[in-house]
Amino acid sequence: MNRFTDSFAKADEKFDNQFSEQLEQLKGLTQSEIEKAMANTSDIEIYRQLAAIVDDASCKNLKQAELVSKIKALGEIAINLAKKIPGLDKLF
Repeated sequence: MNRFTDSFAKADEKFDNQFSEQLEQLKGLTQSEIEKAMANTSDIEIYRQLAAIVDDASCKNLKQAELVSKIKALGEIAINLAKKIPGLDKLF
């Protein structure tokens, strides 16, 4: 082992869990918070898709730019929801 082994291990762990905290916060939004971010309550599918995208980003270690691109593709509602999550809010 060299002097960088511990540093690399810590960086890998942080990277592996990059979006897991944001996913938990997203899943923790109340129905009221979700409805405030959406113009139409029938847009709940966008919330589900956003959660799936963040989950996928966490599992696959997507870069922030890739995650932002996927969220933007969902539209303004998804962006508004993402802005309510610390960590994701800084991406917009």
